[in-house]
Amino acid sequence: MSITFDEGKTAVSMTTRRTRWLGGLAAGVLLASALAGCAEEGSGAQAKGDGIDFGATKDEYAKAFEDIKPITITAQSPSPKGSLTGAKFEGYMQAVEEWSDGKITFDIAYSNAIAPPTEVDDALRDGRLDMGSVVATYEPQEYPANSLLADVTFAGSQGAFVGLLESNTWWLDVAYQTNEIFDELADNGVKVVMPAFNSGLIALNCAEAITSLDDFDGAQIINGTAAQGKVLKSLGATPISMAYPEIYESLQRGVADCSMNSLLVSQLGGFGGEVPHATIDSSAGFGSGPGSLAFSQAAWDSYPLVVQQLLFDRLDAFMVSNYESVWQVISEVTTAYTEAGGGVSEYEDDAREAIAKLNADRLEELRGTDAVDDGDAFIDAVESSIEKWDSTITGELGYEEVAYDDFADFYASGDVDLQPLIDVVFEEILLPHRPA
Repeated sequence: MSITFDEGKTAVSMTTRRTRWLGGLAAGVLLASALAGCAEEGSGAQAKGDGIDFGATKDEYAKAFEDIKPITITAQSPSPKGSLTGAKFEGYMQAVEEWSDGKITFDIAYSNAIAPPTEVDDALRDGRLDMGSVVATYEPQEYPANSLLADVTFAGSQGAFVGLLESNTWWLDVAYQTNEIFDELADNGVKVVMPAFNSGLIALNCAEAITSLDDFDGAQIINGTAAQGKVLKSLGATPISMAYPEIYESLQRGVADCSMNSLLVSQLGGFGGEVPHATIDSSAGFGSGPGSLAFSQAAWDSYPLVVQQLLFDRLDAFMVSNYESVWQVISEVTTAYTEAGGGVSEYEDDAREAIAKLNADRLEELRGTDAVDDGDAFIDAVESSIEKWDSTITGELGYEEVAYDDFADFYASGDVDLQPLIDVVFEEILLPHRPA
């Protein structure tokens, strides 16, 4: 599959949508004026120097960088160089380097070489890193609002194509509506620009397929979060908490029947031959752990305005690289599962309904959360954002879902134009927060 979007302009062209959004006025002038009048949210010091209008071309950015002194950003990727898990970070960094005309370079530490995942926030704060991925769910007591967002990721579609588009979009939308998500990171010296992204929905990967409610009874299932464990226990299974390095041997020896993780983790861990039967239901999710793209606040504040704007505007490359890597994984893993005698199934009605009921109850329970100022407003935002982005993605933009067991053929056969989605994500979520 070839995923296309327009790299001829910063992020997106947005010509038709922007004109409608601005009511037919002079779009470029009004947008630049509006953005210039907005203070950057969560910022420390005011960025220095002249900025550049959103929608600037690569050549215009190169000209704007003529007087910028070279900047080296110390960055960390969680994966080895060239790995699919790190593709989103590498694609983003390459785009930034190219569009800065080489004035920005990244000194990349691969495979979490500077800080383990639980300490990335500390490394951003103390200066070991300028850029990294903070997974706030590792520290729920310190980042309760971010953990709350992770707790509701079971909601919405879990499909391979539309489900991935929608989850990435509504997670980002709700995050940008929730001040506490940014505030608690800012309090620790972290400037987050992509507060939540999804690199693969959660599957139940088993030696023998679990699809019905009876199948859950007594099953030993490795899971990654307390929320997942609670649901599994309610379904009659026995949840098991286990360190990642121990999963393969536990599955191989039959200590566990299943592992609940993304297909990407199955591929990286080599689990496919042991648990080739995956169950992912588009309407019965188990939740995931959002990642983020973040900078050291001190480093961010030291960058000239045009540098901050480029780092923000090239989030399009981050999003597209993330989608492409996840879809390549889905294609490869589902093919491997089929070759191993398994495949990907959905739940039978009784299991689907039971999971959906548990999830609905959990959403209502979370209205009483104290992780944010107004739990009711947060859950309302989740539900309305899911509805909005489903309507936009499947209705206005016309994307159609693809079944997991059909995904390899779909991936090999055609192009996906992500430009319309990137357009609307910038217009309706990101642009109000662009550095100015």
